[in-house]
Amino acid sequence: GPAADADDEPPAAAAGGGGADNAAAVVPSKLKGLNNVLMQLRKVCNHPYLFRTDGWTIDETLVRSSGKFELLDRILPKLRAAGHRVLLFSQMTALMDLLEEFFRLRGFAHLRLDGGTAADERERRMAMFNAPDSPHFVFLLSTRAGGLGLNLTSADTVVIFDSDWNPMMDAQAQDRAHRIGQTREVHIYRMVCTGTIEENILKKSMQKRELDHFAIQAGNFNTEHFTKEMAKKQSGGGGGGGGGGDDDGDGPVIGGEQGAAAM
Repeated sequence: GPAADADDEPPAAAAGGGGADNAAAVVPSKLKGLNNVLMQLRKVCNHPYLFRTDGWTIDETLVRSSGKFELLDRILPKLRAAGHRVLLFSQMTALMDLLEEFFRLRGFAHLRLDGGTAADERERRMAMFNAPDSPHFVFLLSTRAGGLGLNLTSADTVVIFDSDWNPMMDAQAQDRAHRIGQTREVHIYRMVCTGTIEENILKKSMQKRELDHFAIQAGNFNTEHFTKEMAKKQSGGGGGGGGGGDDDGDGPVIGGEQGAAAM
């Protein structure tokens, strides 16, 4: 249709002459990557500069434009002053570029690891961060690439900048600090913007984790256990309707599609 032809310069030029040439040159840059609404909503929560194609200036506006960046700007100096070291996980490499600029602006020594990092370089950067006299305060990692095969016990703080739809990905990322050799208590911080798509992502992630407990852990996938757990999630009278089924200890086992529908 016309929307498809707008990305193709020759048809646009033939249809509208010189004016169409200008439109064909501008429209793709404005609409670039706007086909996935959920992804765009996640980018809104992280930083507005992710939508810019004309570059940006590295100054205080970089921090003030995002609530998450401003929160980082408050907690990271306190963590560094207290002797903590941080693993920061993000889903987007473009956001990691902005985070690197923020670290340089604030003078935080950091390392980065994402899907484009070679295997030998991964090992080298891990050794650099774990060195006893390492000057690096923050290790910036992508959740998928940095969630496996790394032992980063020299850090005792994990910040999940944006959550994954799959709760196992975030759990594996947290485990980078929970490895053999960890001698300090590990603190996990998850950043979520209230009233946004991120709350929905976190809710879906929690539902998947609960379904894993019901369906995989032996002995728990029955009516009594299921009803008790759901009653805890409901408020006031919402949990009273299903209370009658709790009296029967020998209730039928809910499984397959029926259990999924109940969930």
